[in-house]
Amino acid sequence: MKGLKIEEVAMRVGVSVQTLNRWYKYKKDNPKDAMAKLIPAYKKVKHPTGFMRVWQMDDVYKLIEFRANVVPGRCGKMGAYKGKGTKNGKNKENRTDT
Repeated sequence: MKGLKIEEVAMRVGVSVQTLNRWYKYKKDNPKDAMAKLIPAYKKVKHPTGFMRVWQMDDVYKLIEFRANVVPGRCGKMGAYKGKGTKNGKNKENRTDT
């Protein structure tokens, strides 16, 4: 098997592509965090327009397990990485620098 594209992984895990991207940003920003270590690494493969990230089915199962451990909402560890209209975990309405 070649591997699964991000859209396929998101569908199987039951989250959006944006959520997967946020999880991997969290992992990149917090590599020593216990939660971040649950996120499996993806492989980069050559694609005509650059590189493409691919996952194996084992990685999908790990992501499903990770999803089960994520606290929903903005109060958990992932709060700064959730939702639209945020910058550094703060809503645009609450920002004082605008």
